[in-house]
Amino acid sequence: MRIALLRTDTTTQMSGLVVHQIWIDRLGATAGLSSSAKNTVGQANRGTPQSRSDRLLGCMLLLIAVAWNGPRQAVIAEDSGSGLSALVNLLSQVDDAGLHLDLLKGMHQALEGRRSVKMPDGWPAAFGKLAKSKSSAVRDKALELALIFGDMTAIEALQKTILDKTASADVRRRAIHSLTQAKVEKMSPLLQQLVSDRNVRGAAIRGLSAYADSKTPDVILQHYDKLNDAEKQDAIQTLASRPAYATRLLNAVEQNKIASRDVSAFTARQLQAMGDAKISARLAKVWGDLRTTSKQQKQLIARYKRIMTPDFLKQGDLRSGKALFKKNCLSCHMLYGEGGKIGPDITGSNRDNLDYVLENVLTPSTTVARDYRVTNIRTINGQLLSGIILAETNKTVTMQTVNQRVVIDKNDIDERRQSKLSMMPDGLTDKLSDEELRDLIAYLARKTPLPN
Repeated sequence: MRIALLRTDTTTQMSGLVVHQIWIDRLGATAGLSSSAKNTVGQANRGTPQSRSDRLLGCMLLLIAVAWNGPRQAVIAEDSGSGLSALVNLLSQVDDAGLHLDLLKGMHQALEGRRSVKMPDGWPAAFGKLAKSKSSAVRDKALELALIFGDMTAIEALQKTILDKTASADVRRRAIHSLTQAKVEKMSPLLQQLVSDRNVRGAAIRGLSAYADSKTPDVILQHYDKLNDAEKQDAIQTLASRPAYATRLLNAVEQNKIASRDVSAFTARQLQAMGDAKISARLAKVWGDLRTTSKQQKQLIARYKRIMTPDFLKQGDLRSGKALFKKNCLSCHMLYGEGGKIGPDITGSNRDNLDYVLENVLTPSTTVARDYRVTNIRTINGQLLSGIILAETNKTVTMQTVNQRVVIDKNDIDERRQSKLSMMPDGLTDKLSDEELRDLIAYLARKTPLPN
C-alpha cells in the first residue's frame, strides 16, 4: 500500500506529528475520516494490539490526517513523541520500500528545519534496517531524517559521503545540504576544503553561509576567479550573509578582485538591510547608491523609450539577451518552463510591450503583491537571510533566497522584518549598457523559445 495523498505544494503546512487523543476528532474532521477510521487512528496512537494490516492502516491514517491540510489551513499541536514512535515502529515492521519512502518523506517534511528533536523510541533499530534498503531513495531520506534526530551514525556517514569523490556529485551535494540544513557543528573546515572541488563547490559555498568562520572569506576569494557564474552568485550571497564577511566583499570590489557588476542590486539591498552605517557607507562608495526617487525613475523610463526604437531593437542579439536573462532573471522567473519560482511566471506576460517591460524592470516595487515582498531574517548566530516566505508553521519558516531554499527553526530567529519592496530590486539596469538592455528586451519580446 502507498500513501498517495501527501501534498507537497507550498500551500501545505505540516506542523508536526499530532498524537494526543484529544486531537483525534479534529484530525478526523480535517482529513474527512469516518468514525471507525478515527477509532483506528486512536487505537494505533495508543498502541492497542492489532493485526499487522490494522496497524498499517491506523498509522497511515494518522500520517494522512496530520499531513493533509486544506488550503492555507494547518492542524497545530505539540509533538509528544509517541506519534513519531508509532511511525518508527511501522518502519521497522514492514518491508515495502515504497511505503518506507512515503513515511520517511512525510516525517521529514513535518520536521525539516527543526532543531533538537528528541530521537524517538525504536529509531536506532529502524535506521539500521532502512540503511540496508535496496532503495537508494529510502537510504538517503533515512539519513536526512536521522540528522534531525541528531543521530551521530548518520552525521559520520554523510560527512564521509561529501568527501568521497567516487560518489555521484548529486549525492554529495544533497549530503552537504542536509548537514548544513541541520546545522551540524564544526562543518566549516570540511566545506572550506570542498570549495576547490568543482563538482560540489557551489553547494559547499552555500553551506558556508550557515557558519561564522573568519577563514571563510579568504577561502572563497582565493577561488573566486575559477568559479562559474552560478557559483559566483553563491559566493557573493555567502559573503553578503554576515557583517564581517560583507566588509571583505566590499574590500574585494574596491580592489577589483570582484567586479562591481557581479554584485546585484538585490545583494546591495541585502547589505543595506544589515543596518550597519559603515557597511552602507562603503557600499555607496564602491558600488553606488541604491536610492532612486520617483522623478529619477520616470526620467530613466523616458530615456530608454527614446533609445529603444523599433529599428534599434531589431539589432538586438538574441543569444546575448538570453545569456543576460539567464544571469539576471532566470533564478527568480520561469520562462518557457525553465527557471525559478520566486517571482511570477512571465511566459504569458505582455513581454513584447516596451512600456510594460520598462516599467516592470525599472520600477518593480511600484505595485508588488504581498507574497513577493522581501523578508529579512537575522539568526541568533548572526546570519542574514533575505528572500520571500514560501511556507510557515508554528515551528519553522521556509524561505526562498536568490540561490537556495532554507528552512529556519523559529527558535533560531533573532529578528524578522518584511520590506514593502519587491524581491526584484530597482537598479537592475544600472550595470547594463544600452546595447545589453536592448538585447535583453529583444529576447524577452520573442514569443517562442530560442533554439539552443
